[in-house]
Amino acid sequence: MRTRALTIAALSLALALAGCSSQTAQNSSSQNAAAATPSAAASSSASGSTQGSGAGAGDAQAFLARNGLAGKDVKAIVSELDRTQDDKAKGLKGSVRQGELQLTDPSGATAALPIPSDSFYLSMAPYVSQTHECFYHHLTGCQGELADKTMKVTITDADGKALVDEQVTTYANGFVGFWLPRDVTGTITVAYGGKTVKAPFATDGTSPTCVATLQLA
Repeated sequence: MRTRALTIAALSLALALAGCSSQTAQNSSSQNAAAATPSAAASSSASGSTQGSGAGAGDAQAFLARNGLAGKDVKAIVSELDRTQDDKAKGLKGSVRQGELQLTDPSGATAALPIPSDSFYLSMAPYVSQTHECFYHHLTGCQGELADKTMKVTITDADGKALVDEQVTTYANGFVGFWLPRDVTGTITVAYGGKTVKAPFATDGTSPTCVATLQLA
């Protein structure tokens, strides 16, 4: 039974890192992984350790060095991978969760890098006519409709304080991401091409890191 559970967990993680995914699929993956190896999962999240297919815990720094990310902290890695499509060709995949960045490379090795407890990465893909289902943002998998477009983004918290108020250009993947304070709620407003959209957001432990429901009208 344990072997079967481990197999299911490994397959779930591979599918999760392959592209954009829904909350249901990710919750199923998390539950299977937790049931199979609770102590290993906790250790990986806390220390940023790596694991390879059929291998024990390894060195996160060695994983990063092998994949051209040596010396970079988790925020720099998230920002870099979200802004470039080159890593798709390399086969490097990343999934942003509420509290950690999950990475996998072509060899099957994975790394879980903790995100600071006071920070939350929210990536959004405003659109006009085409979008996709998304809950956890996949840095080298998700693709939005409006790539390389300049738009005005305002993000305010529940007290009306502006967390973001700037003109931004969406990345090659059609997304644009922001590091926000953890455990806040508020409103996102996007203006582009004479169209606007306004929607609520939250940055707690159950909030999506991928927002693909911002339809401009």
